[in-house]
Amino acid sequence: MMMKQPLALLATLLFLLQFGLSSCKPEEIPDDVAEEEPENEVAPLCSITLEGEKVTLLEIRGEASSLVIQVTANKEWTLSSNGSWCTPSHQSGMATTTGAPREVTLQLEANETDAVRSVQLILRADTASAVLEIWQKIYVDEAKWETATTAVVNMKVGWNLGNTLDSYGEWIELWTSNKPSDYETAWGNPITTRAMIARFREVGFNAIRVPVTWDQHIDADNNVEEAWMQRVEEVVGYVLDEGMYCILNVHHDTGTEGWLQADLSNYGSISMRYRKLWDQIANRFNKYDKHLIFESYNEMLDKQGRWTETNADGYKAQNALLQDFVEVVRGTGGNNRYRNLSINTYSAAHSPLTLNSFIVPDDVVEDRLIAQVHVYSPYDFALNENSPVKLFTSQGEQEISDIMERLDQRFITKGIPVIIGEFGAMDKDNMPERVKHAAYLVNEAAKYGIVCFHWMGLLDRNTLEWAEPELVEAIIGNAK
Repeated sequence: MMMKQPLALLATLLFLLQFGLSSCKPEEIPDDVAEEEPENEVAPLCSITLEGEKVTLLEIRGEASSLVIQVTANKEWTLSSNGSWCTPSHQSGMATTTGAPREVTLQLEANETDAVRSVQLILRADTASAVLEIWQKIYVDEAKWETATTAVVNMKVGWNLGNTLDSYGEWIELWTSNKPSDYETAWGNPITTRAMIARFREVGFNAIRVPVTWDQHIDADNNVEEAWMQRVEEVVGYVLDEGMYCILNVHHDTGTEGWLQADLSNYGSISMRYRKLWDQIANRFNKYDKHLIFESYNEMLDKQGRWTETNADGYKAQNALLQDFVEVVRGTGGNNRYRNLSINTYSAAHSPLTLNSFIVPDDVVEDRLIAQVHVYSPYDFALNENSPVKLFTSQGEQEISDIMERLDQRFITKGIPVIIGEFGAMDKDNMPERVKHAAYLVNEAAKYGIVCFHWMGLLDRNTLEWAEPELVEAIIGNAK
């Protein structure tokens, strides 16, 4: 009996061990009820395009308009605008398919405020987003203030009141009483009268450029003396009272002896003086209408006094000063917010490098900038007093034609009108050739809608009789 008990106990343990092991074996799950793997979640995507290209920033004109954009999103989307003047035709939609974005029309109201404004359009699709920022320039009814393009169309041909208010020299300070009239007559011309201006209007000129040198009339604090400002305003008034366009500028402050240089190393001090000068001019002449045009500067040179072309830093400084000019004038408000402005190239030149290096300034209002160059070509015939060349040849014609073509490609085809602020040919006792030259240049310019301003001459300002009637006839007869 005592031997049977251990055997019975051992059998019981073996049974329990076998049962326990079998009960701990993992349960097999049938294939048909196996857990399914989750599908890959598609990341949300969205974009805004314009004419097939992704776009994040747009600058538009100031008038009321509509603009069609495209939205693409792989989820349901919403489109919001944070400006009441920009309303999208659709503000939400279902997911778009690849290659078939949803077109949305933006209705844009005219910007009749006195400042550039912006709006943000935000496209959202789940957690994805895309932003389009639109900047709108100021709108001005052209019936109130004409564009630069219209102004140049309305001009026919112009003349320069040169060697007058642009005269300067230390000897004037030393040997005269320093009255405005002393400077005005210093280079041999008489006091300007309205009768002089009227003579040009009577034969068909309808624009006068009034060059002014300011340097000797500015004090240590860069304030323009009142007597000088008054005389400049009086002469400008003669032109405007004759119903003509008047271009007022900063003249021999530039050039080989001027302080206004394309000098990047001294840009800060030059800019400060330049901005203060234009602030005073712009405020003084703000009340005058669209017939008054401000010109940035005459023929700006770099510190080395290089003509025609400069280096990269020179162009950078010149372009920065142009931007200063536009900003200061616009900042004075009133009529100057819309006034047409003439912006000159480096040294008023037209070489390929100078034209390609020219940056049109940013402006708050559309189509109010006029590009200006000067054309004394061909040089040996027109301007080189040491050259024996007296004939205007077919080579000279080609040179002028090439200049006009470059101006057209750089400016006119891009919506920027052009004037030739100075042209002419020195007297080498060759009047028939000078007549041919003037006729060809003015006619060739007219083909592109370019307006030409002859440099001085033409009229005997003392007698008010025409000193060069042949040239007058050639210029007027070939103007656009």
